[in-house]
Amino acid sequence: MNTRKILLFLLPILLLTSCGDLKSRMDDIEARMAALEKQCDRMNSDLAALRSIVNVLDQADFIKGVTPVTAGGEVIGYTLEFRNSPSITIYHGTDGKDGKDAPRIGIRKDGDGYYWTLDGEWLLDEQWSRILVSGRDGTDGRDGADGITPQLKIEDGIWWVSYDNGLSWSELGAVAPMVVADIREDANYVYITLSSGTEIKLPKVGSVISFEDPTTKMLCVKCWDANKDGELSFDEAAAVTSLGETFQGAGITYFNELAYFSGLEAIDDNAFNKSGIQEVTLPAKLKSIGIRAFYATPLRGIAIPESVESVGRAAFYACRVLERANIPSGMTEVPRQMFAGCWKLQSIVLPEGTTKIGDQAFLECFEMADVALPAVLDTIGESAFSKCNAFTEMIMPQSVRCVGQSCFHTCENLAHVEIPEGVKVLDHMVFHSCHAMESFTVPSSIEQIGWFTFWDCINLHELVLLPTVPPAVRTDNGSYTLFKDCPEDLVIRVPDVATYESDPYWSRYTGMFQALE
Repeated sequence: MNTRKILLFLLPILLLTSCGDLKSRMDDIEARMAALEKQCDRMNSDLAALRSIVNVLDQADFIKGVTPVTAGGEVIGYTLEFRNSPSITIYHGTDGKDGKDAPRIGIRKDGDGYYWTLDGEWLLDEQWSRILVSGRDGTDGRDGADGITPQLKIEDGIWWVSYDNGLSWSELGAVAPMVVADIREDANYVYITLSSGTEIKLPKVGSVISFEDPTTKMLCVKCWDANKDGELSFDEAAAVTSLGETFQGAGITYFNELAYFSGLEAIDDNAFNKSGIQEVTLPAKLKSIGIRAFYATPLRGIAIPESVESVGRAAFYACRVLERANIPSGMTEVPRQMFAGCWKLQSIVLPEGTTKIGDQAFLECFEMADVALPAVLDTIGESAFSKCNAFTEMIMPQSVRCVGQSCFHTCENLAHVEIPEGVKVLDHMVFHSCHAMESFTVPSSIEQIGWFTFWDCINLHELVLLPTVPPAVRTDNGSYTLFKDCPEDLVIRVPDVATYESDPYWSRYTGMFQALE
């Protein structure tokens, strides 16, 4: 048989062999793609599960059942069944890979919220704010918006992640990311260890509380250990309806386990007054916080649940190191002295329905640089923002009708203030010692100005008076000038110079008036 015939004879065999190899390779590729897609689905499931777990923690829920998930005879995850929340399935491990170079997506608690991380660093959105895992962040002005869950996908062997619900994607690389490293359980808890190193503890029904602070545990066991076993179970905690005076002046530091006191609807008056508490997590269904409940404590942050309908006066008065706080959206009034003396409080978000800011509500909040006033606000109480030295500007909504005495007293850096038409009285000492104010316009609706209103405004060079009828000036304290320690070159601009110069009080400033253009 010649060479030509041999080739013709072997060609179909070679073609058959090549097609078989190709099919085998294609099947292998398809199998690997299917495995990667399955792995991607599991990791997306884990990310969604983490958000659900944060909700479970916020609601102080319990695990009532744990079911292993197996594949090929190995446990690859667990289905967790909760008492009140929907069940979740969460996977762990890296499918046999050591994950040494894998990107690690996780969550980490900071203050009162959980935020997403990547390789130990905070995930940031387009505004360079951290991305909240679940719920709404109202505890500070830097981190905002609702919680977002990252999404993963794989294309051409490359892993991608989205932090904006799939609108845009960022490349992670060819190595599969890790989310959950390990899951284990004991009699009381299920422990979820994330690839980022964070460990999350989820309590089981009927288990006992693992207190972070031994003093807190001692006091709780002393008061509410019904079965006298030296422990406080979650069921025993849930049965508590009042804290009474248990923690007043107590040397406790941490009480995040208070979240499990689910039967508690009110924090009693003076409940933690002058105690050493630095961290606390309030029950999710709490309805009220009493008078001076956290007075003069070293509390560093507070997340007041949205369920809270009322807060007593001076609830957080003199919490000198309090940096983060919120006001529930259902409240329409900021109580008297609510955050007075909170030297480190940097910002606060007032609910959209707020109509009144109580007297001294933010007195001596030295570092609070900004507060957005809602459009329905009617009243700003006496000394409400006195000594808020970081303020540089205050523009009031048109709804405001009452601005209390000494409202901005000693706001030394407050340079620009706008009071709306409709306000009739500039009360006593409203702008006393506002050193940065160079110009101020008095609305045409003002009918009366109190004593000391502009005292010690050492840089006030221009006062614009819009009322056509000169406002009455209170002089019943024996003082006869509004402008003590103001600049000698102060100019008072008025609608009609003659009208003001003929007024019994305002005539004393003849020579300072100029007509409005």
